[in-house]
Amino acid sequence: MTTPNATRFWVSWAKRSTTEEAAFVQSEMQSPADVNGLASQVPAGMEEQIYAVSVLGIDLDSQAEAQYLDQLEQSAERDPSDG
Repeated sequence: MTTPNATRFWVSWAKRSTTEEAAFVQSEMQSPADVNGLASQVPAGMEEQIYAVSVLGIDLDSQAEAQYLDQLEQSAERDPSDG
């Protein structure tokens, strides 16, 4: 679920990183996103910005990406006091 720009950034970064750092980033990029965890850490009033950054960070060309954005929107709309 990465874009060519994101891939270029990480490849460039990996050239300057340690093997351990590069392995960690590669593992994280291949892991499913914890949408609810992300949404729970967004400060109040920043939900739209986080959604916009997510839209800019992906190429919306797969069902998984559409589901991620839908989950992010639903999580951001949820009242934190609801648990």
